[in-house]
Amino acid sequence: MLYLEKNLELVQGIRGGEHMTGILKWFTLISSINRGSKNEKEIADFIVRTAGQFGHEWQRDEHNNVVVYLEPIDEISLAPLCLQSHIDMVPADKDDKLFDTSTIEFMLADGKLSANQTSLGADNGIGVATMLYLMERGGDFFPGLVELLFTSDEETGLHGAKALNPEWIKSKRFINLDSEALREVVIGCAGGAAKVISLPFGRENKEKLSGENFSYLSLKLEDLLGGHSGVDISETGGNALVWLSAVAIEALEKYRWLHLIAINGGTLMNAIPRSAIAEFLIDVSDEECSPFELLTEAQNALTGVAKSFPTEKTYKFSVDLQDDQKFIPYIPDEMAKILLAAILGLPNGVLARYPDSGLLKTSSNLAIVKTAEKELQITIMYRSSFGEDLQMLEERVFSTSRNFYGSNVKTEVRFSIWEPKTANIGLLAAATKTFALFFDQDFKVLVSHGGLESGALIEKCGGEAISIGPTIEHPHTSGEYVVVDTIETFAEILLNILNSLTD
Repeated sequence: MLYLEKNLELVQGIRGGEHMTGILKWFTLISSINRGSKNEKEIADFIVRTAGQFGHEWQRDEHNNVVVYLEPIDEISLAPLCLQSHIDMVPADKDDKLFDTSTIEFMLADGKLSANQTSLGADNGIGVATMLYLMERGGDFFPGLVELLFTSDEETGLHGAKALNPEWIKSKRFINLDSEALREVVIGCAGGAAKVISLPFGRENKEKLSGENFSYLSLKLEDLLGGHSGVDISETGGNALVWLSAVAIEALEKYRWLHLIAINGGTLMNAIPRSAIAEFLIDVSDEECSPFELLTEAQNALTGVAKSFPTEKTYKFSVDLQDDQKFIPYIPDEMAKILLAAILGLPNGVLARYPDSGLLKTSSNLAIVKTAEKELQITIMYRSSFGEDLQMLEERVFSTSRNFYGSNVKTEVRFSIWEPKTANIGLLAAATKTFALFFDQDFKVLVSHGGLESGALIEKCGGEAISIGPTIEHPHTSGEYVVVDTIETFAEILLNILNSLTD
């Protein structure tokens, strides 16, 4: 609630159509509620209160999924239809740390609505706000039952959609409002999985080193572009964990007086890590000890890596060197190199594109690395629209762990491929007709590389689905924004699609 009044004043000053004004009002209201993944109770409470306020029936489950039923004002003439958005968001601040999303402060510049040093939550908050706007309007926009499905915990693995009771849904037609490009109709999406690899190790005690004088050194890399691993992953953007691991292993190979304590980075399995930190113990008594030589070489190495990623122009590299420190148990040098090689050996980035369109086919994101006392945890999320590629990636993950006695691989989440239905009938026919009306032929019908809940819903309920949305850039990062004037057009497109349905 911290910035509610200020945010409302800002959006009320935006000139636009009726739909945009209404949607932005509801988006502002939900942006004063903490709704990060796994914290959806308050937003679910808000939705059911709002449904009750407007006299609509609703159901809610223990996972905080909510279905609101909008009965048509006039006589029913069409089969039911379901609009669907997820209520959680990725709460990422400028340092890639989680934050309370009730503290989002809006900013507006050049027609782009963003947040002050945090993610905005337009993914999928604009979809949620659109459904709340339609809830307020009532059933005047479609001559049939409209089911507004608000799902929970999408960002960590589509958990709400997977847990939904299919008996609550009468519809066989689903319009997902979670796409992020105005001129795109999404008819399918990649499948994938997130794996957590646990690699055990021991630590060296002081007896291994002859000296008594030690220094602590940390190398920190931050402010890479990052982004959504299903949307923003590309050949031109970097991964902070990969960059820093490459620098660390090169340094350990060259300097015998340098010993790895820990490497950590990344916050969310579906976000490209923007920052990472490596910590070292320096044996100052070693006659060859030369920390400043190391720092110069590390800086040069990063500069060399960055040349291969032309879009990474704002990254920062910082050093913390503390002399006269107590001994800190470190990872044995050879084991440290093996662990870093394991990180670098995992698939990362764009792995395959469709040759005709250039669209993403297969990718992998080294998402999180955490160093515990005697274990390194690596979280990796991979995606593909091709089943054989998913099998290949799973095998590569397991092969990494086989080199470590006592290792473990845990499947954190798995999501199925949403197979596209390409026949131009039903929802797709209504969508392509509408998009041609708005954009002539300047739009795309495609399969998304990012995971969407439509596949899980079709598995449970059957039927057909499409996904549409306004233009949202850099979701899952503090650089996220929505292009404001696309919200009005998006709403007009949605209502036009509904008016185009004939059965």
